[in-house]
Amino acid sequence: MHRIGPPPSTSARPGAGAPIEPLAQPLHRWAGVCVIPRMRSFSRGLDEVCSMLIRVQHGFSAGLTSGDISAARRTRRELLGAALVGLCLAALACGAGAKQHDSSPPSDQGAEISALEQELAAARAKAKANPTSAEAQRDLSVSLNKLGDVAVQSGALADAKALFDESLVIRRALAKADPISADAQRDLSISLERLGDVAMQSGTLADAKVLFDQSLVIARALAKADPTSAKAQRDLSVSLSKLGDVAVQSGVGFPRKNGHPGLRCLSPV
Repeated sequence: MHRIGPPPSTSARPGAGAPIEPLAQPLHRWAGVCVIPRMRSFSRGLDEVCSMLIRVQHGFSAGLTSGDISAARRTRRELLGAALVGLCLAALACGAGAKQHDSSPPSDQGAEISALEQELAAARAKAKANPTSAEAQRDLSVSLNKLGDVAVQSGALADAKALFDESLVIRRALAKADPISADAQRDLSISLERLGDVAMQSGTLADAKVLFDQSLVIARALAKADPTSAKAQRDLSVSLSKLGDVAVQSGVGFPRKNGHPGLRCLSPV
């Protein structure tokens, strides 16, 4: 779990142009005093919610800096609402982690890579022998993602991207073949997010935004189609969070016009 500290003070930030409005201060105190300490007793999934709350504060400050207070408030409401949904759902699930769809590999990296490569080879053979089997194709995509995750952890981003790209091709085909399958659509959203994460780590924020935007469209549709689904609502909060990361790292404020339809803090990067 990555360590998260309280958000930096923004009340007297040089060049801010306008102080943080009083309504933002309770959010700052809540994220820094109430939420963060309690995150330590929950799972990694709650850690993401905490990060999202901090990004709400930072993004709101950026909106005030740009002078578009109404857009800042609208974005804050949406992000904060999504973060609260994620927090409540994670608590109800007793610390459900981030999107879990692939089991975690063993800790010994050498043995781990060897085992995953063997699993991938077996999955390729099965998919080749059963090209019309959706299950075999999905299993192959999962194996590709597992090995891609290890590549990310070891810093081999080019290898990770190649593996995730191959998985994405498979998942696009499966989603296209069965457009009413929520599972197939969610798998596609996850693959897009993985590639977006790689783009973020590689510093290509424009590519990351495109990928996260596509993932968010799917997450919104799934959450709207099943508003009682805790998983769908939480996935939506994660997608919003990732787009918030792009905005923060890009230093993008709140444009007055032509902003992102869901996150108005975003403009083309």
